[in-house]
Amino acid sequence: MSIDPRGAQSKSDGSVSAAADAEYDEGYSPTLVERLRGLSPALVILTLGSLGSLLFMIFAVTSHTTPVAVLMSAGVVTGLIFGVDAVISTVATWRATQDGETGRAFLLAFVGGVACLLSFGAFCGVAVLLLVLNS
Repeated sequence: MSIDPRGAQSKSDGSVSAAADAEYDEGYSPTLVERLRGLSPALVILTLGSLGSLLFMIFAVTSHTTPVAVLMSAGVVTGLIFGVDAVISTVATWRATQDGETGRAFLLAFVGGVACLLSFGAFCGVAVLLLVLNS
């Protein structure tokens, strides 16, 4: 047995095992677990950070006994997380356009735009809270 350039083990007659060859078939569709393992750690961290900051913001806004400092910190965290999401989406959009993937580039530009709007909205809320707190 030898190692194929694709990383699969080939037999002495040069044929590749059926399991390794199925991975490179045109009709092959990876399972959900394989797709999740293929995600980058940065994408997972940013997704969890975005969802966590939104939950923190919703909790801070809907609670009636929340101090202003907690509301402001929720706004800053949400603004920072979605600002980073917008920047990363911009870089990913640029890379997708360079690769000729227009559909992916459009989707990433849309996601980046929404993230940018959420970031600015959160920072505007913090600015309003600062003005109300100082008056």
